[in-house]
Amino acid sequence: MTLRARLTLWYAAIMAIGLFFYGAAVYSILVYSMTQQVDEMLARTADDIRQTFRRDVRGVSFSALALDMTARIYAQVWDAEGDLVARNAPLLEEALDAEAMTGDTSSFSITRLNGVPLRVLTYPLVTSPEGELVGHLQLAASLQTVEAARQLVLTVLVVGGVLAVGFAALIGWSTAATALRPLNQVTETALQIT
Repeated sequence: MTLRARLTLWYAAIMAIGLFFYGAAVYSILVYSMTQQVDEMLARTADDIRQTFRRDVRGVSFSALALDMTARIYAQVWDAEGDLVARNAPLLEEALDAEAMTGDTSSFSITRLNGVPLRVLTYPLVTSPEGELVGHLQLAASLQTVEAARQLVLTVLVVGGVLAVGFAALIGWSTAATALRPLNQVTETALQIT
């Protein structure tokens, strides 16, 4: 391999490594930021719904308005025995995340409903001041927007990275030719002398 080719290869490799780490950072920050926005929206909604929560002799109840306000969010209320008490979507008969309802702390998880990725918040319903666990609130929001943005950014980063490395290799090839011209002239002169 010629010195020019080696220099070009090194230049392109350094550019590729730099772009890889830059792209990985941009991709990770974007996915984390968008997921955080969904999490914050679910937490705010859970707080709004929790404020309408009451427990009486009939069991756990909520203001119907609270569940209706969550148009972009699937909402389910489960009592302590695991029975569905309320929901805002008629087809939601199964728990969004049954495993998460075994704990007594709020948690986030990802699940799929009919092929659609959902971010699920499971929120324990605890009476005050007794601290008795009387059920769980499960909220879910679609991650389709996050998935679409993730795919778009990944495509742009990969295509842009390949084009940038190709352009860097082209620039490196011409720069190496210019930089090595005096060395080539010395080599030719030495060959003529011998």
